[in-house]
Amino acid sequence: GGINLPVSQNVDASVSMFFAKIEGDNGGFGVEITGKKISGGIKFHFSPDSRINPFMGDQVGFVTTEEVVSLPQFRLSNDEDNFAFNVRCGLEADLSDQIAVRPTITYVKVDGADDFIAGLSMNIWFSESFFGGLATSYGFDEGDVSYSAAFGFGF
Repeated sequence: GGINLPVSQNVDASVSMFFAKIEGDNGGFGVEITGKKISGGIKFHFSPDSRINPFMGDQVGFVTTEEVVSLPQFRLSNDEDNFAFNVRCGLEADLSDQIAVRPTITYVKVDGADDFIAGLSMNIWFSESFFGGLATSYGFDEGDVSYSAAFGFGF
């Protein structure tokens, strides 16, 4: 989740947090991976009063991962804390007063690894302060595809 704070008509500051946990069993091996991220950044809107608003922003933060592999009498754990940085460009396009789409391209660098990610999201405002969103993204380096859905409140 995150918080977006308007600083001026063209500039937003943001803080975001993320948590994910994956667990599984593979032939007697227990596997658990936990990831946490906290970051903050600035986004500049080039045409905030237009129905098509190009933007560019950056975020810096830290990513913590923990990987645990366990057998009945053995446990192996690896923890990592890494610096993370990204730069994102895109368009916010209002299709109507309630629906907006946002295509983006993002460069991400975490420790020594980097990738370009193409994304597409859609927000639907159900009322003046409550909205839902759908998003998908594709990472070019590994071919990773993600999908997400969310609800949020605007103030």
